[in-house]
Amino acid sequence: MKKSKTKNPNISLRYQQVKDAKRFFKILQSPNFTYFKVQVKSIEEEKKFLRKNKEKIKNNTEHNFTIIFKNQIVGAIGIMIQKRVYIGEIGYFIDEKNWGKGIATKAVKLIEEFAINKLKLKRLEILTH
Repeated sequence: MKKSKTKNPNISLRYQQVKDAKRFFKILQSPNFTYFKVQVKSIEEEKKFLRKNKEKIKNNTEHNFTIIFKNQIVGAIGIMIQKRVYIGEIGYFIDEKNWGKGIATKAVKLIEEFAINKLKLKRLEILTH
């Protein structure tokens, strides 16, 4: 019997940590991320980005999370606060091996709850290509 794809995955989000850099770098090396503008050149470059997260949270400019599925890092999702502080823009990436499993959908729902309940945002946007 063919294994069915997960429709409602059990995922969790946690704030990103510097130790996530190696996994994120590996995920982002996929040549199939043709519409994802971030081109990380090294693990050190990824660590540099992750080290800035505490300051971004403190300044309420970005809130970036690691997506966990089956106890493994499968991607990241975040909210960038726009110039109008009641608007947030969501961005995310998922490991190519986990595309089509509903992980991004669930992660977006979780971050929507965070944005509305914790950040008190009134509007969320996702830009697509």
